[in-house]
Amino acid sequence: MKRPPCIRGLSAFKKGCPQRSWDGASGCPAWIDKKLPIKGSTEFIEVKECLDLFMARLAYDGNGLLEGNQQAVESFRNGMINSAGPRPDPALCKLIAMIEEQQQHKLIGN
Repeated sequence: MKRPPCIRGLSAFKKGCPQRSWDGASGCPAWIDKKLPIKGSTEFIEVKECLDLFMARLAYDGNGLLEGNQQAVESFRNGMINSAGPRPDPALCKLIAMIEEQQQHKLIGN
């Protein structure tokens, strides 16, 4: 079985990646062999790969989450701004309308 090359270029692994975690005598100190929890579930995902590859995938997935946040912020910002300037909050407009209505009833009652 041909093993993939060591992506770190470690001289101890010229013949290829041992694909197992370090036990003090053999394996690779950069190999991760863990069970990680899945968000919103009681299940686990088993990760068995080089730490460098895992960190690259983790950073990519994290950036995907940040992209969603950025899209939500931009959508909110675009909804609050128009060519005439910032739009007031709809709830605040409703509150002002209710206050004006109360004032009108007071004026009519006097």
